[in-house]
Amino acid sequence: MCWRAPYALLMLAATSIDYSLGCLIDATHDVSKRKKFLILSLFSNFGILLIFKYLGFFNELLRSFFALIDYRYPVSTINILLPMGISFHIFQTQGYTIEVYRKEIKAEKNFFMYALYVAYFPQLVAGPIERAGKLIPELYQKNVFSQNRIVSGVRLMMIGFFKKVVIADRLSVFVDNVYHEPQHATGLSLLMATYFFAIQIYCDFSGYTDVARGSSRVIGIELMENFNRPYSATSIADFWRRWHISLSSWFKDYLYFPLGGSRGSWWMWARNTMIVFLASGLWHGANMTFVVWGAIHGFYLIAGRLGSSYFSRFFEILHIVKYPKIYRRIQQLLTFHWVLIAWVFFRANHVQDAIYILKHSFLNWKFDLNYLGTSLQPFAKDRTAVANALFVFLLLCINYYSPSLIAFSKKKISYRLLADVCLLLMIFIFGRLGTQNFIYFQF
Repeated sequence: MCWRAPYALLMLAATSIDYSLGCLIDATHDVSKRKKFLILSLFSNFGILLIFKYLGFFNELLRSFFALIDYRYPVSTINILLPMGISFHIFQTQGYTIEVYRKEIKAEKNFFMYALYVAYFPQLVAGPIERAGKLIPELYQKNVFSQNRIVSGVRLMMIGFFKKVVIADRLSVFVDNVYHEPQHATGLSLLMATYFFAIQIYCDFSGYTDVARGSSRVIGIELMENFNRPYSATSIADFWRRWHISLSSWFKDYLYFPLGGSRGSWWMWARNTMIVFLASGLWHGANMTFVVWGAIHGFYLIAGRLGSSYFSRFFEILHIVKYPKIYRRIQQLLTFHWVLIAWVFFRANHVQDAIYILKHSFLNWKFDLNYLGTSLQPFAKDRTAVANALFVFLLLCINYYSPSLIAFSKKKISYRLLADVCLLLMIFIFGRLGTQNFIYFQF
């Protein structure tokens, strides 16, 4: 409400609609009526998304189309301010009505408890997207004071803030400079910025999730894990089991399976897979870069299924399969770089910029000190040597970051306290505090 008061009324309206429709679906046994109420819920939720998030995007697509046929399109540019976190809470409410329709849960009769489920503050603006069957019962539980729980929650929050303000926000300085005008950057700068963005988006988004889960744990409610070391995935399918788990499972349960999943012909499976990933790309933003990003991942999965036997045979011929650890590292390395290519489209301002970056990343590897100096100038003001050392350390152990912290937590309390104090000091000394929102706030 401090940001845009009418948007709080919009959330209240969406909450009231789905609460009412959930009760109506639960109260009636007529299948046709239940389906009508569900369709009404779908139209109301995705109608809100269409108006506030995609209306301007589709208007520009129509403008471009009519420009091709030399027709003067009469509708001017539509600019509607996007409500913060709208995609997250709309998907959360829609998941609720679908589960009530499927009779997986009973409709929540207490309006205020349902409203709390929709607007639960730790995960409201950037997830994880919780299921009603899990979160609502937790809201009813009576919690007692637990020192271990509170300490664990605060420690998880500190880890999240460290990822965000010390790692992600510092890397963003270089990434933003390069991707803002890629035509002025050297190939080496483009390549460095692409690798840095892969680390930035992981630390930014998983950092938010850690803060959300930690703050929720402090008050006695456990949110689902949203990341599971995604850059250690051995395939694209494995990557999507580890990255943004709440969104991946939402699309799987409420879109992929209703479309038919992997049942039927190979063509039907490929169609369903591509629909899901195009929808996922569009969910992330009203821009063709996100649509292309989603399409690339859909293509990866289809190509991976088609070529899995050929890849396996290739590694068998090279006798690499005989060395499981080496074979796994190769799979992880290949998967990471496939993901990296797709990240270029996710981050680029335009599809043309993404293509330019991919084309020129391995050209003109001149080490442009002037350009790099300008891009890294903010680092120079804040203890450059230590900040860069942190980046190197992160690059070496990013895949094993969480297990290391878990191992730390099992040591004696003096070691845990020392680790917590060091983490807190690094946040305040090396963090770029109060400078940049979380990336996923815009979705």
